[in-house]
Amino acid sequence: MTKTPTQRKEGLILLLGGTGFIGTALAQALGQAGQPYALVSRNLPGAKQRFPLAQVFGSLPEVPSNLGVKAIINLAGAGIADAPWTVQRKQLLTDSRVQTTAAAAQLALRLESPPECFLQGSAYGIYGTSLEADFAEDAPPAGDFLGRLAAAWEQAAQPAAQRGTRLVFLRTSLVLGLGGALTRMLPPFRWGLGGPLGSGQQWMSWIHLADQVGAMLHLLHSPQAVGPFNLAAGAVTNAAFAAALAQALGRPAWLRLPAWALKLSLGEMSLLLLQGQRVQNRKLLESGYQFQYPELSTALAQILA
Repeated sequence: MTKTPTQRKEGLILLLGGTGFIGTALAQALGQAGQPYALVSRNLPGAKQRFPLAQVFGSLPEVPSNLGVKAIINLAGAGIADAPWTVQRKQLLTDSRVQTTAAAAQLALRLESPPECFLQGSAYGIYGTSLEADFAEDAPPAGDFLGRLAAAWEQAAQPAAQRGTRLVFLRTSLVLGLGGALTRMLPPFRWGLGGPLGSGQQWMSWIHLADQVGAMLHLLHSPQAVGPFNLAAGAVTNAAFAAALAQALGRPAWLRLPAWALKLSLGEMSLLLLQGQRVQNRKLLESGYQFQYPELSTALAQILA
């Protein structure tokens, strides 16, 4: 029997948020592995230009129910640190995550064959902040804005599991790579003006971009992987991170930026820089994943090379 074009696409990975920092790297890895994938992007011309060999849809309703989707990976959401957290910005951050995720979950329900796996983006901000605690995946969500946001983000994906789809939450930490948050940190450090933020004692859980992509692909292909996973290679204090970054650049790290200055310029969003959390990666390791860059110094050296 002659196969139709949609039948030939059986095993397709459908990626939402594929034009972002992490999504772009993931799409490139899928392409290099010969894995067919399609994207959903509001920036249709830009996505088609960036990924000329992939099928691109402008919205979730455009995705045909017989596309043959093997897995959905949802990384969509407005940048958490792209603008101060005004009331309007908080609403945009929430809507861009929760509404898109709810629509993606409904897509999983209307597909002719349920996807085997649904990888849902999330964040380690779900745990709140602490100088003493180590947060494992069974820790309850915090009651602050980031905790409520991440909890609602994950909850919106729950309907996708109704037809037996394996649901995985990617509780991502600070992802290190050129193009992400590290790029914003580099200029003052290159000028010799870098240093700790506030007390410098706040924890920074981190992961190299290559391991972020590697962990997602590992969880995608691990049938026993279900529920939340902390995606972090390690955790250091902000002062230790500043020292490691300065050393990698051959610069000093002496200029401490006071907390009041960050609060004055960034408002509530300064919490991203002044508070942190140390998360455990035991569940990811027990699933069989092996980090390419388990040490901060080697991760920074590779990126800055």
